[in-house]
Amino acid sequence: MQKIYLDFETYYDTQVTLSKMSTVQYINNEQFKVWGVGIKVEDGETEWYNECDTPAILEQIDWDNVALVCHNTLFDAYILT
Repeated sequence: MQKIYLDFETYYDTQVTLSKMSTVQYINNEQFKVWGVGIKVEDGETEWYNECDTPAILEQIDWDNVALVCHNTLFDAYILT
């Protein structure tokens, strides 16, 4: 199984923030936006994908054979859903 390390960077402001909202409320907020994602595969270099490239790169991953590692897995995995 391949390890993938992933971290999304997203829109936030003083009102639209995880410190004031649940993960579900934040991600489903109309202002929510993914700015990009950092992805590292195994021991490789971390690569940054901007908002335009993110959907295509995520579609290339064989998720059935991946162990996902995140700093905040609840947040990042929910975005993936």
